[in-house]
Amino acid sequence: MKEPLKNTGRIITKIKKCKSHVNVYIGDRKLELSEDVFTSFYLYKGKEIGDKEYRELLDRIDNEKLTSYALRLVSEHLYSEFKVREKLYSKDASKPQVDEIIKLLKKKGLVDDDLLIDEYLAYASRNNIGKNKIRDNLLKKGIFQDSIDKIKFKNKDEIEKARKHLPKLIKRYEKYNATSQKNHVVQALIREGFDIDVALEVSKDLNLRDEKKENKLIKKDYETIKTRYSRKYKGKELKEKIYAALMRKGYKGKDILKVLGE
Repeated sequence: MKEPLKNTGRIITKIKKCKSHVNVYIGDRKLELSEDVFTSFYLYKGKEIGDKEYRELLDRIDNEKLTSYALRLVSEHLYSEFKVREKLYSKDASKPQVDEIIKLLKKKGLVDDDLLIDEYLAYASRNNIGKNKIRDNLLKKGIFQDSIDKIKFKNKDEIEKARKHLPKLIKRYEKYNATSQKNHVVQALIREGFDIDVALEVSKDLNLRDEKKENKLIKKDYETIKTRYSRKYKGKELKEKIYAALMRKGYKGKDILKVLGE
């Protein structure tokens, strides 16, 4: 003889049809169901929900919420598979749930790491971003290293992109003497993601020396350094300290000797 079902106490007390969903009240708890979930279960007022059906109902609701969240996510921004998984796990999704949602998103073409790489490479090309910065940024976006390693960069393209940065960088560092200005330009290009050999190549022929500007700057730096070092040094030692400090700032030896002589 079949054993009677255990009384769970979960009785549907009310069902309310709303515009975009259905509210099902089980005791004091309200469950918000999509029409799809509601019609998938045989639910009516006064029905007692068994343990298995209740768990299935909660799982379907949870899966729908996670799927809706993922769809909103990828509709606003193109994410890598890794980042979508990361965000779903942060919502306490299980691995089977995440796998199923990723499968759905891939089928709809909403998660595509190759497309993300292509789009970012096009953006990087428009904005003259160097290859090292491109690689770092793709890694931050959740693209795996083996995919990044497959990207080919042409040296001539890197040089062309680097050259386009020169006008703004020269202006940015115009307050420095010629040697220091060129060094700052090279360092800035490296920060933009270019290899050091590319940065040196595009900056090697820069003629940034302006005699009037150099004379004005070296005299100003000389007075500042002299005032600071005079508190501790005197005579020959003072001149040696000033000379070394001006050399570190990128001034030529003959110009330093001239200002020291004056």
